[in-house]
Amino acid sequence: KKAREAEEEKAREATDSDESSESSAAEPQRPPTVYRHFCDKHRQRVKEDEGLKAGELAQRLRELWQECGDEEKEALTQECSTAMENYRAALQAFKLEARMRKRRKRKRSDEPRAAKRAKRDPHAPKKPLPVYHRFSAKIRPSLMKAEGVTYAEATQQVAELWKCVDEEERAALDAEYAVAMSKYQAALAAYQAR
Repeated sequence: KKAREAEEEKAREATDSDESSESSAAEPQRPPTVYRHFCDKHRQRVKEDEGLKAGELAQRLRELWQECGDEEKEALTQECSTAMENYRAALQAFKLEARMRKRRKRKRSDEPRAAKRAKRDPHAPKKPLPVYHRFSAKIRPSLMKAEGVTYAEATQQVAELWKCVDEEERAALDAEYAVAMSKYQAALAAYQAR
């Protein structure tokens, strides 16, 4: 618990002292498993005592693990579970700090997000609505008035009606869209030429 509090205090001090820095703290390292912790503890001693090479050393450590008593395994398990709790707390603090840095960065941005998008010229011709949207714009208001449904419900009903539109009506809507698109392209060419 004290280690966790110390880590949180260090994290707070780091953010307070380096508020304007864009560099992030390193993500905490996941603690080793119980077996890995055992190997790390005994590797150097076994290597020096028996003078083994890598493959033989790994095999000897495996044998020592199998011979290891329950009390030592329990102690190692307790150490690892404590380390895991500390890791989870540090990871949670790290993720929280990352979110806070992201928010601060967003707030410090010179211009709002919407302003970053290019402004549309109000005199430029508007592109015509696609066929489905034209159909929807014609049908939705009458559905909302006649049946007294909300916009969302009317949109769902329009989608169902669109599925039932016959070939002739769809061809008429396509022709209407083609005429509107040709007018738009002519207006766009005239607009770009000036």
